[in-house]
Amino acid sequence: MVEIDFEDPKVLAGLGVGLLTLILILTSGSAKEEVKESSSIGKKKKKNKSSSKSKSAPAPAPVPAPTPAAVPAETNGGSNEAPAAASTSKSKKKRNKKKKAKKQEAQQQQQEFESNKDDTATPDLVDDEDDDDEDEEDQAARLLGLQVKKPKSIASSGSNDGAGAGGESSKKKKKKKKKAAAEEMKEADNGLNGDDFAQVESRSRKTKTDAAAAAVDPTIMLSIGSDPKLIIGPGGSIIQNIENTSGSKLDILKNTPVPNQNTVRITADSEQSVAQAMEMVQAILDTEAKRKANMKTVTLTSADIKGPVGVKAIIGRGGQNIKDIQARCEGVKLDANVDQGTVIVSGPKDKVDEAIKLCKNAVFGETQDTMDLKTRSAVNIVFGKDFTTIRGLQNTTGAKLDIEKGGTILQFSGKAEQVMAAKEAVKELLKQCAGVIMSLKASDIGAVYGKAGANIRRIQDRTGAFVEVDQPAGSDVARCTIMGQPAAVEEARKMIQRAIDGEIELKPGEVLEILNLGIATPAVIGRAGTRVKELERAHSVQINVNSESEVCRIVGMPKAVDSARNAITAITEPLILAEAAKKEADRAAESGDSAWQGSTVPADEDGW
Repeated sequence: MVEIDFEDPKVLAGLGVGLLTLILILTSGSAKEEVKESSSIGKKKKKNKSSSKSKSAPAPAPVPAPTPAAVPAETNGGSNEAPAAASTSKSKKKRNKKKKAKKQEAQQQQQEFESNKDDTATPDLVDDEDDDDEDEEDQAARLLGLQVKKPKSIASSGSNDGAGAGGESSKKKKKKKKKAAAEEMKEADNGLNGDDFAQVESRSRKTKTDAAAAAVDPTIMLSIGSDPKLIIGPGGSIIQNIENTSGSKLDILKNTPVPNQNTVRITADSEQSVAQAMEMVQAILDTEAKRKANMKTVTLTSADIKGPVGVKAIIGRGGQNIKDIQARCEGVKLDANVDQGTVIVSGPKDKVDEAIKLCKNAVFGETQDTMDLKTRSAVNIVFGKDFTTIRGLQNTTGAKLDIEKGGTILQFSGKAEQVMAAKEAVKELLKQCAGVIMSLKASDIGAVYGKAGANIRRIQDRTGAFVEVDQPAGSDVARCTIMGQPAAVEEARKMIQRAIDGEIELKPGEVLEILNLGIATPAVIGRAGTRVKELERAHSVQINVNSESEVCRIVGMPKAVDSARNAITAITEPLILAEAAKKEADRAAESGDSAWQGSTVPADEDGW
C-alpha cells in the first residue's frame, strides 16, 4: 500500500490541479446543456408568438451563474475560445434578424391601425416579449463566455466580484436594448423621425375627429304638432329665416307620423348646422307650448247672458261693442252665436276673465234694475215707432234698456248714475203719454179692430198714438187704452168712437148705404162672419154689421153698393116676411080669428 504524504507541496499541487480540471469539465458540460435548452425555449416562444400574439410562452427559469474558481493558465488551452466567439456571432445575427422582423411587424400593425382607426394596439407588450427572449439568450451566452475566459482573468477578478460585474453589465444591456426597441417601434409606428412625429399625432387626431363627424347622422326628424304654419310662418318667413341662419334645409312632412300631426325634417352638411336649426325650431315649439298653457276658453250660455237677447247686447250696434271688448282685452277672441244664444271667449287666462266681465256688463251692466210697464201700450210708448224712443233714451242716459219679447218688464243696466237717469226718463215719458182708457161693449170690439185689424192700425198710423184693447175672459166689457202725446191721444179717441158709431170714412167716389136687417142680422153676418166676407169679396165693398143695432152699412162705389144691397135684400126679405107672417098668426090666434081654430068634437063620436 502506497502512503501519500499530504504535507508534501508537490502532492498538494497535483491534487489541486486535478480537482480544478474535474470541476472545469463538469461545469463546461452543464453550461452547454443550459445553452441548448435556452435556445430551444427561445425558438418555441418565437413560434408561439407568430401563431398568436395574445399568448406568450413562459419565461425560462434564470440559470444561476456558476462561481468561477481560480484556474491555472496551463488548463485553458485556448480550445474553447472559438466556440464562444461563434456563439456570440450567432447571437448577434439572431438579434439583427429579430429586429428586422419586429420592424416589419410594427409597420404591419401601423397599417392595420390606420385602416381600422383602432388605437388599441399594445406595442409595449411585444417589446416586453422580445426583450425577454433576448435577455434569456444573452444570459446563456454570458454564462458560456464566463466559462471560456482565461483562468488568469477569472482568478484575478475573484469569484464573487466577477459574478457581480457580469450581472451589472447584463442589466445595463437590457436597459439599452429596451430603449433601442422603443425607438425602433416608435419609428415603425409613425414612419417618420424626429420633429415629424408631432405632425403625425396631429393628423391622427384629425382622422379620429373626421371619423366621429362622419358617424353623426346629418338628418333630424322633429315633431311640430298639428299646425305647420307655426314653423312656416306668414309667406314662409319663419322657415326661410331658420334655413338662412343655420345653413340647414327644412322640409315639412304633413300628416306624419299620424293624421293631423306634422314633422319637420332638418338636413345639413354638419352636425353644428343641424343642431342650430333644431334649437331654433324647438324654441318656437316651446314658446307655443307656453302660450297654449296660458290659454283659456269659456262658453257663456243662455243662462249666463240671457240667450239671443244677451248675445245681441254683447255684439252691439254694427258689432261695435264686441269690437271694443276684443280691443280692450288683447289676444281675446269672441265667437257670438245669436241663434244658439252663446258666446265663446278664448285667449290668455287673465284677459278672458276680463272679457267675460265686460260681456256681462254689456248684458246686465254694472247696476241692474227693472220696471213693470203693465200694458203693451206702455211698452209701445217706451219702444216708440221703429224703436226710435228707446234708442234715444239709451243714447242720452248711457244705460242699456231692454224688454223681453212679449213681456212688460223693462230692464235697466249700466253704471248706477246711468240706470237712475234712465229710470227717471222713462217715468217722465209714461206720465206725459198716460192717455185715456175707454170702456167698450163686446159688440164694439169688432168695429174698433176692423177687418183683420185694419181699422185699429189705421188709427195708430194716422195719430201716432198706441191703442190696446183688452177684454178679460168671461166679461162683456172691454178696456181700450190709448197712450201717446196728448193731441195724438185725443184724435185716436174720436176715430175709435166713430168706428163704434158705425161711421165710415168715405174715399172719393164712394157712397154709403145703410140697411136695417132686423131679424135677418145673424143670417147676413153668417157663422163667424163668413157671410159678410163672401159678400165683400163678391161685390168689392166694405160691409159693417152691428149685431146690437141690427144696422148694416155698405161702403163702396155706387154700382158695387147697389149690387151688394140687392144680394143682402135677397137674404133678408124671406126671413123678414116669414117673421111678419108669424107675428100676424100669433095676433090672430090671440083674437080667435085663426082659420086653424076648430069646434070641439065629442069623444064618443064615430070615426075618432
